[in-house]
Amino acid sequence: MCAPFNCKAYEYFLNPIFSASERYNDNINMLADPPQANWITTISPGINFGFRNEKESFMSGFTWNHLAYTNQSELDFDEQLLNASYENRLTDRLTLGLTGSYSIRAALNTFSQTGDGGVILGDPLFSQQGLEQINVGPSITYQFDELNSINLGYSYSQSTFDASGQTAINNPFRSDFNFHQLSSSLNHILTERDTTFLTLSTSRFESKSTGQNQTSYNSIAQVGWQHIFNEQWSASVSGGLNYSVTDTTFQLLKRCAIPAIPIGNCPIFLQIPASEITDQNSGIGKIFNISIQKSFEKGLISLGASQNQTPTAQGLQTQTSIFLDSAYKISERLATGLTANYSTSEGTAGVNSNFNRSNYSVSPNVSWIWTPEINLGLSYIYRQQEFETQQQPAEGNILHFQFSYSPQLNNQVK
Repeated sequence: MCAPFNCKAYEYFLNPIFSASERYNDNINMLADPPQANWITTISPGINFGFRNEKESFMSGFTWNHLAYTNQSELDFDEQLLNASYENRLTDRLTLGLTGSYSIRAALNTFSQTGDGGVILGDPLFSQQGLEQINVGPSITYQFDELNSINLGYSYSQSTFDASGQTAINNPFRSDFNFHQLSSSLNHILTERDTTFLTLSTSRFESKSTGQNQTSYNSIAQVGWQHIFNEQWSASVSGGLNYSVTDTTFQLLKRCAIPAIPIGNCPIFLQIPASEITDQNSGIGKIFNISIQKSFEKGLISLGASQNQTPTAQGLQTQTSIFLDSAYKISERLATGLTANYSTSEGTAGVNSNFNRSNYSVSPNVSWIWTPEINLGLSYIYRQQEFETQQQPAEGNILHFQFSYSPQLNNQVK
C-alpha cells in the first residue's frame, strides 16, 4: 500500500537590515522665511521575512525609524513601519493578491505664537504630530487567453492624526480621512510591441476636521496604449475623464443674533441654535499620462507629463506635473542619477484657491556598493514651493548621506 502526497518546496528567508543617515535641511516645513536649519539623524533597524514556492509567495518587512534632530530635540520621533504582501496562483489563469501596511509616521506641524488681539509673536514654532495609517488592498487577476486579461481590485486607506497637546492646533492640512476605491482594468495585447488597456474606477473620500466634514465621490474612465519601438525606445499614453461630486458640511455653533437696537445680554429668544450647512460641487475633469523611455547599455532616461484629480481635505485638487528621471551606471559598484520635477496643484472650479501652488525640485544622486552587504548613498535636493496667495516663494536645500547594511544570509528550503 502507498499514499501519495503533493509536496511543495518552500523557500524561506529572514534578513535583518540596518541603515543610518544624516540629513541637512535648511527649510524643514517649506516656509517663506525659515527660522533655522536642521541636522536630522535617522537610525533604522528592521527585518524582512517571507517565503515562496512555485504557486504562492509572501513578503513582509518591519522597520523602526528613530528620528533625532540635533538642534531641536523636542522634534525627535520614533516611527514604526510594517508592510506585507501575498500572492497565490490558484490556476494557470487565476491569481489572487493581497497587500497591507500599518505605520505610525512623523508629521511636522507649524504654528505661530499669538498675543493679545491675535498679534503674531516671534518665529513660527514646530511640533511633531503622529500620523497613523492603515492600508489594505485585495486584488484578483484572470487571464482569458494569451492576449486578454482582467484585473479587479479594492483598496482601503485610513489616516488619523494625533490630537494631543500642541498638535491639536487646527491645521487645514491635518484632517483625518478614509478612502475606498474599486477598480477594474482590461488589458489586450495587439501585437508583440503594442498593448492597450481600459481602466474604470470609483472611489469615496471622507475627511473630518473641526467644524467641517467633506465627502467626495469620483468615477474615472481611462484608456491607454503602450508601444515598444525597439530594444531601447518605448512610450505610453493614456487619457480619460473624472466625474466628481463633493459634499462639504459646515457645523455652525449656537450664536446670538444681532438686533437692530442693542438690548444688553443676548436673550434666549434671540439665540440662533446650532445648525449645519451643506455645499455641493460637481464637475468633469480631464486626466492623462504621457511618458517616453530610452535605455542605454549603462543607464536609462525617462521623460513624461501627467494630470490627475485627487480628493483632499481641502477639496478636489487638479495636479499637473512634468518629470525627468535618469540613471547611469559608471561601474559595477558606482552609479549616479538625476531627477527633476515641476508640478502645479489647483482647486477645481476655483474652490480653495488659497491652496493653489506650484512646486519644482531637482535632485542629483550617487550610490556606491562598498561591499555586497554595505551600500552608501549621497544626494542633494533643491526644491521651491509658491502659493498663489503669497508673494515670496519658499525654498529649501537638502543634503542627504545614507549608510545601509544587509547581511547576506542563506535562504532555507523546506
